[in-house]
Amino acid sequence: MSLLSPIVAIFSKIWDCGAVRAVYICELKENLDSLKSEMRKLKGERDEMKRKVNEAHEKQMKPRERVETWLQMVDEIELEVEPVIEKASQRISTMCLGGCCPMNCCSSYKIGKRVAEKLTVVNKLITNGNFIEVADPLALAKVEEMPCRPTVGMDSLLENVWKCLTEEDEVGIIGVHGMEGIGKTTLLKKINNKFLGTGHDFDLVIWIEVSKESNVRKVQKSIGERLGLKLSQDESHDGVRARVIFNVLSKKRFVLLLDDICDPVDFEDVGIPRPNRTNKSKVVITTRSQDVSLRMLAQKNFKAECLSWNEAWDLFQMIVGKETLNSHHQIPELAVRVALECKGLPLAVDTIARTMAGKKAPHEWNDALNNLVRESTSTQCAVHLPATLLTIETVIRPNEIGIDPTLPTTVGAGPSHDLVLPTAGHR
Repeated sequence: MSLLSPIVAIFSKIWDCGAVRAVYICELKENLDSLKSEMRKLKGERDEMKRKVNEAHEKQMKPRERVETWLQMVDEIELEVEPVIEKASQRISTMCLGGCCPMNCCSSYKIGKRVAEKLTVVNKLITNGNFIEVADPLALAKVEEMPCRPTVGMDSLLENVWKCLTEEDEVGIIGVHGMEGIGKTTLLKKINNKFLGTGHDFDLVIWIEVSKESNVRKVQKSIGERLGLKLSQDESHDGVRARVIFNVLSKKRFVLLLDDICDPVDFEDVGIPRPNRTNKSKVVITTRSQDVSLRMLAQKNFKAECLSWNEAWDLFQMIVGKETLNSHHQIPELAVRVALECKGLPLAVDTIARTMAGKKAPHEWNDALNNLVRESTSTQCAVHLPATLLTIETVIRPNEIGIDPTLPTTVGAGPSHDLVLPTAGHR
């Protein structure tokens, strides 16, 4: 009996092995049909999950790592399953007796086993893809960098406002007023960006453009988006939105930069906690009228001034570039005339200089000058430059840009007058 036991055991294992192989072969067609069906189901769930992930991105949310890993695994198994299905279908077409009698048992077994294995993986992915939560809110960035134009002549004002923000706890609301196009928006963006490279104790810096068309709901919407909040836009829910915003901001030490305010903003209506020595939050507002700053109870008020001629001319040259200014002997004088039309308005200097950069034909500068003069309005800047007093030699440095120092004429002729530039559309 002891001699037969090993032999029986060997034959038993051989039988078991053969039976397993036979099952893979006989169940090949059934498993293949199941694999096709389950794969279609898995791809449908994958597509639905991708839709949810895209929605999460649009809402500034971050998909969970498990979800992204699952999506990657589904994409990978799809590539693996396609050739398996194709080979299995071809193998079944060569089998007889209901798929249990293959022409090549070894090959049919291997294919049957692969189909069964892929079916197991697909079923597991379907089970694991039942996610309750797809994404989480992104951690709020303390500061979001703003695109900002090059500036000159703002250093003093910038430092004064910055000192109020970082050193003077008794100052909660800071107002900056000045005419349209003076550079208030640029100043606010520079303040925003300065927080990126400077150590500070604030939890959050928020930059919001208010503008004339804004109302409580629009301001709430802008603040809510920055805070990553889902706020109802129903007109009757202003108070609800205000409470939600207040609950978030009251737990943070924030800097709120409100740009281009035309009418006073009621902090309570919007949901903005009023800055004080306790919460140490700050609000900076820019407006054309100092009256708006005063009505919003700003403790410090600053006036944004036009650029001096030297500052305006330096900025104009920097943007236009020496190559353009040196491209024709008539262009330096024309450039001075065009720059004077900007009347010290930083935004006007920047916009017009960008337009003229690369213009190397005198007629292009003449056309620009004529258009500016023709479109002049009665709007005046605080800087008044009697044109008859400005010779070419007094407003530019001849040797620096290669202008002929013997050029006669003045920038203007006739009685003393002020050149002006329409400022509609600029802040």
